[in-house]
Amino acid sequence: MNNPTYLRELTSHMLWADAELWRSALKTEHAGIDEKIRELFYHTHVVQHVYYQMWTGKELSFPDLPEFGDFMEIAKWGSECASKIVNLVKIMEEIEFEMILPNPWKEKIRKSLGQIPEDATVGQSILQVVSHSNYHRAQINSCIRELEGEPANLDFITWIWLGKPEPQWDSLLKVAGH
Repeated sequence: MNNPTYLRELTSHMLWADAELWRSALKTEHAGIDEKIRELFYHTHVVQHVYYQMWTGKELSFPDLPEFGDFMEIAKWGSECASKIVNLVKIMEEIEFEMILPNPWKEKIRKSLGQIPEDATVGQSILQVVSHSNYHRAQINSCIRELEGEPANLDFITWIWLGKPEPQWDSLLKVAGH
């Protein structure tokens, strides 16, 4: 799945879906203080940050969850990275998607899987980030429903049917005063 067109669409959808989920969470009473929701948003954005840093050859670093003063600081941090991912994937050459991504966790993964992990390409790791984000967005939507909020419709096909809208991060962050 190293098809650049699809990877570009999937990352664009990821950015839009993240914004829509944040919008839904912010409309849900108590979502901002729900520890599970905070942790899931944080974890989703940490993974996006770590892979972005790997794709760009940067040192892996990210703040710990307690370093964020409020819920919207996590949203802002997440939106900045997701935007960088979309912009990076848009300019990548086809050959870059086929490159092997160095794996800093080989030994830890070997212990977990009982074997040395196979190499993954940059394109496969992009698909991983998109899939991982989808997985955790579904968990967050379930938490929103438990808090009697309205879960966001984040389906890829919905994004297509809507004409592939750009995410509305600016209005989302302005409403929250960030």
